[in-house]
Amino acid sequence: SSGINAEYGMERILLSKGVGGDDIMLEEEATSTCLNAIKCHVVVQSLLDSNTVREILVVTSRFHIPRARYIFTGLFSSLVSNCGKGDDFLKFYGSPDCFAEESVTAQHLKVEEMCLERLREGKHRVYNEALTTKRCETKRQEQDI
Repeated sequence: SSGINAEYGMERILLSKGVGGDDIMLEEEATSTCLNAIKCHVVVQSLLDSNTVREILVVTSRFHIPRARYIFTGLFSSLVSNCGKGDDFLKFYGSPDCFAEESVTAQHLKVEEMCLERLREGKHRVYNEALTTKRCETKRQEQDI
């Protein structure tokens, strides 16, 4: 093990690209991509309410982008449409990784494919519950308008 935490590795990459430290949000508590998106959703909602966000950039490993895109796009779509932002508001960046891409084995890729397939088939309980909650919140907000 290199002893490098993935979140901090990604943060270093962003800092080296000129992104300000105050513009980076590290979510370190979640144990899955879905929980990560749910936890980020709350913070992003408050930032959008204060009109301080120009775009959201999700940084992850290259091999993980399809699943991250599916989850974040699904959970953030109502936020993006409610704030009047365009489709390019939520962006994804495949990090060159602080870990060698060669270390991503066929097994890792197979797990990613299986997870994405479960999401598409509606078989991911946490994601489905989060989507349902977000849809209910959106309907309540629309009724309040």
